[in-house]
Amino acid sequence: MPTSSVKDETNDNITIFTRILDGLLDGYDNRLRPGLGERITQVRTDIYVTSFGPVSDTEMEYTIDVFFRQSWKDERLRFKGPMQRL
Repeated sequence: MPTSSVKDETNDNITIFTRILDGLLDGYDNRLRPGLGERITQVRTDIYVTSFGPVSDTEMEYTIDVFFRQSWKDERLRFKGPMQRL
């Protein structure tokens, strides 16, 4: 059976998580790029080729299947709270 201090700590964590989730997107406008007016946004891209072909020499056409991934850092979504990690 959990002790009172464990229940209190659990309730405190739930309260913290609730506040974080409630405030995470407060005032966030996803139509604006990160760092607008301050600095450029570095966007990393990866392309992973999963299949290549068939190739048509006469039509100069080919088929390729890829995974395309983009990533960037948006400081507006940085976690600001009492814990190091969420």
